[in-house]
Amino acid sequence: MSKEDYEAKNMPKMLWKHRELDNVSFRYAVLDDAVIRGCRFVHCDFTGAFLRGSVMEESMFVGCDWTRASFFGASLLNLKMIGGVFDEADLRGVIIRGGDWTASRLRYQKLRKQNFSKMHLADADFYGSDLQEVDFRDADLTRANIAQARLSHADFRGAEVEGIDWSAVALQSIIVDSSQTIVIVRALGAKVRD
Repeated sequence: MSKEDYEAKNMPKMLWKHRELDNVSFRYAVLDDAVIRGCRFVHCDFTGAFLRGSVMEESMFVGCDWTRASFFGASLLNLKMIGGVFDEADLRGVIIRGGDWTASRLRYQKLRKQNFSKMHLADADFYGSDLQEVDFRDADLTRANIAQARLSHADFRGAEVEGIDWSAVALQSIIVDSSQTIVIVRALGAKVRD
Protein backbone atom coordinates (compact mmCIF):
# COMPACT_ATOMS: atom_id res chain seq x y z
CA MET A 1 0.00 0.00 0.00
CA SER A 2 1.35 3.40 -1.02
CA LYS A 3 1.90 6.08 1.63
CA GLU A 4 1.70 8.89 -0.92
CA ASP A 5 -0.92 11.61 -0.53
CA TYR A 6 -1.67 14.22 -3.18
CA GLU A 7 -4.79 15.71 -1.60
CA ALA A 8 -5.35 19.31 -2.74
CA LYS A 9 -1.90 19.46 -4.38
CA ASN A 10 -1.36 21.73 -7.36
CA MET A 11 0.32 19.55 -10.01
CA PRO A 12 -0.68 20.78 -13.48
CA LYS A 13 1.15 19.41 -16.52
CA MET A 14 2.60 16.48 -14.57
CA LEU A 15 3.96 13.55 -16.58
CA TRP A 16 3.20 10.23 -14.92
CA LYS A 17 4.50 7.04 -16.53
CA HIS A 18 4.39 3.46 -15.25
CA ARG A 19 3.38 4.38 -11.68
CA GLU A 20 1.45 2.01 -9.39
CA LEU A 21 -0.60 3.60 -6.61
CA ASP A 22 -3.02 1.95 -4.16
CA ASN A 23 -5.41 3.79 -1.82
CA VAL A 24 -3.94 7.22 -2.55
CA SER A 25 -5.90 10.46 -2.15
CA PHE A 26 -6.00 12.94 -5.01
CA ARG A 27 -9.02 14.73 -3.53
CA TYR A 28 -9.30 18.23 -5.00
CA ALA A 29 -5.83 17.94 -6.59
CA VAL A 30 -5.18 20.05 -9.68
CA LEU A 31 -3.93 17.75 -12.43
CA ASP A 32 -4.94 19.91 -15.40
CA ASP A 33 -3.09 19.11 -18.64
CA ALA A 34 -1.37 16.13 -16.98
CA VAL A 35 -0.18 13.17 -19.04
CA ILE A 36 -0.78 9.75 -17.46
CA ARG A 37 0.54 6.72 -19.39
CA GLY A 38 0.89 3.09 -18.44
CA CYS A 39 -0.07 3.66 -14.79
CA ARG A 40 -2.10 1.56 -12.36
CA PHE A 41 -4.33 3.16 -9.70
CA VAL A 42 -6.34 0.96 -7.31
CA HIS A 43 -8.98 2.37 -4.95
CA CYS A 44 -7.67 5.91 -5.31
CA ASP A 45 -9.86 8.88 -4.43
CA PHE A 46 -10.06 11.60 -7.11
CA THR A 47 -13.10 13.34 -5.58
CA GLY A 48 -13.24 16.92 -6.85
CA ALA A 49 -9.93 16.59 -8.74
CA PHE A 50 -9.28 18.78 -11.78
CA LEU A 51 -8.09 16.82 -14.82
CA ARG A 52 -9.13 19.36 -17.45
CA GLY A 53 -7.28 18.91 -20.74
CA SER A 54 -5.33 15.94 -19.42
CA VAL A 55 -4.34 12.95 -21.56
CA MET A 56 -4.80 9.59 -19.87
CA GLU A 57 -3.91 6.50 -21.88
CA GLU A 58 -3.14 2.81 -21.55
CA SER A 59 -3.67 3.03 -17.77
CA MET A 60 -5.77 1.12 -15.24
CA PHE A 61 -8.03 2.68 -12.61
CA VAL A 62 -9.76 0.03 -10.49
CA GLY A 63 -12.43 1.04 -7.97
CA CYS A 64 -11.50 4.73 -8.10
CA ASP A 65 -13.85 7.50 -6.98
CA TRP A 66 -14.19 10.37 -9.48
CA THR A 67 -17.12 12.10 -7.76
CA ARG A 68 -17.32 15.77 -8.85
CA ALA A 69 -14.00 15.47 -10.76
CA SER A 70 -13.64 17.77 -13.77
CA PHE A 71 -12.43 16.12 -16.98
CA PHE A 72 -13.50 18.94 -19.30
CA GLY A 73 -11.60 18.55 -22.60
CA ALA A 74 -9.60 15.51 -21.42
CA SER A 75 -8.66 12.55 -23.62
CA LEU A 76 -9.34 9.15 -22.03
CA LEU A 77 -7.72 6.63 -24.35
CA ASN A 78 -7.83 2.85 -23.96
CA LEU A 79 -8.27 2.99 -20.19
CA LYS A 80 -9.45 0.32 -17.79
CA MET A 81 -11.87 2.30 -15.60
CA ILE A 82 -13.29 -0.73 -13.82
CA GLY A 83 -15.85 0.02 -11.12
CA GLY A 84 -15.27 3.77 -11.29
CA VAL A 85 -17.74 6.16 -9.65
CA PHE A 86 -18.39 9.32 -11.68
CA ASP A 87 -21.19 10.90 -9.61
CA GLU A 88 -21.57 14.56 -10.65
CA ALA A 89 -18.28 14.41 -12.59
CA ASP A 90 -17.89 16.86 -15.49
CA LEU A 91 -17.30 14.78 -18.63
CA ARG A 92 -18.26 17.52 -21.09
CA GLY A 93 -15.96 17.78 -24.09
CA VAL A 94 -14.16 14.55 -23.18
CA ILE A 95 -12.81 12.22 -25.85
CA ILE A 96 -13.23 8.58 -24.83
CA ARG A 97 -11.70 5.93 -27.09
CA GLY A 98 -11.45 2.23 -26.37
CA GLY A 99 -10.99 0.50 -23.07
CA ASP A 100 -12.88 -1.30 -20.35
CA TRP A 101 -15.37 0.63 -18.21
CA THR A 102 -17.01 -2.46 -16.73
CA ALA A 103 -19.26 -1.74 -13.73
CA SER A 104 -18.57 1.99 -13.81
CA ARG A 105 -21.26 4.34 -12.51
CA LEU A 106 -21.93 7.07 -15.09
CA ARG A 107 -25.36 8.24 -13.93
CA TYR A 108 -26.82 11.47 -15.35
CA GLN A 109 -23.78 12.12 -17.54
CA LYS A 110 -23.77 14.19 -20.72
CA LEU A 111 -22.22 11.71 -23.14
CA ARG A 112 -23.94 12.73 -26.36
CA LYS A 113 -22.05 11.64 -29.53
CA GLN A 114 -19.39 9.68 -27.62
CA ASN A 115 -17.75 6.77 -29.39
CA PHE A 116 -18.01 3.69 -27.17
CA SER A 117 -17.63 1.26 -30.07
CA LYS A 118 -15.90 -2.01 -29.17
CA MET A 119 -15.63 -0.99 -25.50
CA HIS A 120 -16.32 -3.23 -22.51
CA LEU A 121 -19.27 -1.64 -20.68
CA ALA A 122 -20.81 -4.70 -19.00
CA ASP A 123 -22.74 -3.76 -15.85
CA ALA A 124 -22.07 -0.05 -16.45
CA ASP A 125 -24.70 2.27 -14.99
CA PHE A 126 -25.85 4.98 -17.43
CA TYR A 127 -29.09 5.77 -15.55
CA GLY A 128 -30.58 9.08 -16.73
CA SER A 129 -27.62 9.91 -18.98
CA ASP A 130 -27.73 11.70 -22.32
CA LEU A 131 -26.64 8.96 -24.73
CA GLN A 132 -28.12 10.51 -27.86
CA GLU A 133 -26.15 9.69 -31.01
CA VAL A 134 -23.67 7.55 -29.03
CA ASP A 135 -21.83 4.88 -31.01
CA PHE A 136 -22.14 1.60 -29.10
CA ARG A 137 -21.37 -0.58 -32.14
CA ASP A 138 -19.76 -3.90 -31.18
CA ALA A 139 -19.53 -2.88 -27.50
CA ASP A 140 -20.23 -5.25 -24.60
CA LEU A 141 -23.25 -3.75 -22.82
CA THR A 142 -24.25 -6.94 -20.99
CA ARG A 143 -26.55 -6.00 -18.08
CA ALA A 144 -25.83 -2.28 -18.51
CA ASN A 145 -28.35 0.03 -16.86
CA ILE A 146 -29.77 2.46 -19.42
CA ALA A 147 -33.00 3.22 -17.56
CA GLN A 148 -34.26 6.77 -18.13
CA ALA A 149 -31.35 7.46 -20.51
CA ARG A 150 -31.97 9.52 -23.64
CA LEU A 151 -31.05 7.24 -26.56
CA SER A 152 -32.26 9.00 -29.69
CA HIS A 153 -30.12 7.86 -32.65
CA ALA A 154 -27.80 5.77 -30.44
CA ASP A 155 -26.26 2.99 -32.54
CA PHE A 156 -26.24 -0.46 -30.93
CA ARG A 157 -25.48 -2.57 -34.02
CA GLY A 158 -23.32 -5.58 -33.17
CA ALA A 159 -23.29 -4.75 -29.44
CA GLU A 160 -23.95 -7.38 -26.78
CA VAL A 161 -27.25 -6.24 -25.23
CA GLU A 162 -28.34 -9.27 -23.17
CA GLY A 163 -29.64 -8.43 -19.72
CA ILE A 164 -30.53 -4.79 -20.44
CA ASP A 165 -33.93 -3.65 -19.13
CA TRP A 166 -35.35 -2.08 -22.29
CA SER A 167 -38.71 -1.33 -20.63
CA ALA A 168 -37.40 1.79 -18.90
CA VAL A 169 -36.24 3.65 -22.03
CA ALA A 170 -37.82 5.20 -25.10
CA LEU A 171 -36.82 3.08 -28.07
CA GLN A 172 -37.77 5.53 -30.82
CA SER A 173 -34.93 6.27 -33.23
CA ILE A 174 -32.39 3.83 -31.74
CA ILE A 175 -30.39 1.85 -34.28
CA VAL A 176 -30.17 -1.93 -33.81
CA ASP A 177 -29.50 -4.96 -35.98
CA SER A 178 -32.00 -7.75 -36.63
CA SER A 179 -30.62 -10.14 -33.98
CA GLN A 180 -30.87 -7.42 -31.33
CA THR A 181 -34.48 -6.80 -32.26
CA ILE A 182 -35.34 -10.30 -31.05
CA VAL A 183 -33.39 -9.81 -27.79
CA ILE A 184 -35.16 -6.49 -27.15
CA VAL A 185 -38.63 -7.82 -27.96
CA ARG A 186 -38.06 -10.79 -25.64
CA ALA A 187 -36.80 -8.48 -22.89
CA LEU A 188 -40.05 -6.53 -23.22
CA GLY A 189 -41.99 -9.71 -22.53
CA ALA A 190 -43.00 -10.81 -26.03
CA LYS A 191 -42.76 -14.43 -27.08
CA VAL A 192 -40.98 -14.76 -30.42
CA ARG A 193 -42.09 -17.73 -32.49
CA ASP A 194 -41.44 -18.66 -36.10
